[in-house]
Amino acid sequence: MRKSAFTLIELLVVIAIIAILAAILFPVFAQAREKARQTACLSNVKQLGLGLMMYAQDYDEVMPTAFATVPGINGGGANAIPYDAQIAPYIKNDQLSGCPSDALPRNIGTRTIGDFWDGKYFTNRPLVKRSYGYVGQIVTKEGTAAGAWDDPNTGMSAWGNGKSLAAFDSPADTISLCEGWGKNGAGEAESFYIGSPWGSLFTGCDTWKIAGRNKPSAAAIDNAVECAGDFTDAGKIPAVGHAKQSNFTFADGHAKSMNYAAVRQNDWRMFKLVKPSATFTP
Repeated sequence: MRKSAFTLIELLVVIAIIAILAAILFPVFAQAREKARQTACLSNVKQLGLGLMMYAQDYDEVMPTAFATVPGINGGGANAIPYDAQIAPYIKNDQLSGCPSDALPRNIGTRTIGDFWDGKYFTNRPLVKRSYGYVGQIVTKEGTAAGAWDDPNTGMSAWGNGKSLAAFDSPADTISLCEGWGKNGAGEAESFYIGSPWGSLFTGCDTWKIAGRNKPSAAAIDNAVECAGDFTDAGKIPAVGHAKQSNFTFADGHAKSMNYAAVRQNDWRMFKLVKPSATFTP
């Protein structure tokens, strides 16, 4: 009796079909995983935004200070409490500070426990990363035209004082937290560990971190508007983000994903507490 079997051609056809299906499905699976991470990240910034709102309600509708002068605890030597520590009683979960897609390495370098406000995070720093920055004063064309490098009309907080909600023209249109974990010149994340004030504030020229931003050409750089130093000095690279989008929290507590163009429009309008009546083209 003859035994039936596949021919070589039939086996090759089956293998080819499996390879084609794998080539089609694997990217779909990868996109689904990244979409899940984006959703988890959006949930994180939403929870942090609610923490900011609860803090403001308990403190006469004043947002947290960027760096309140408070003595360090648990051996920490930095007398500046970061925003995540200020809202910790409301969120009670350190892991909310890290985006699931943020896998960039952190290098503590020469920093010691004295650089942390809460010393317990110095030992546990590999476990608790910070991927989100609290918005302070940034560089804008409007501010530069008025003679201010860091535009005083932007940000939830200056260095030592939080802004009152009464100062906002439109809290639902004003960004309070940014997802920003771009690469520095060494290929490491710019944002630091929680427990330390450093890296907690999204300020100055930190706008280079936003996902979807293209590094400008040397000929197109305006030092007062695009912060040339952040690009030419260290070769920093914007965050990968989520399909070239970043997650943002607004001053009224809601959160959403946006691309760079939406955030950059009209000279960083969404970062401004008092919305300009004029249009400032970057």
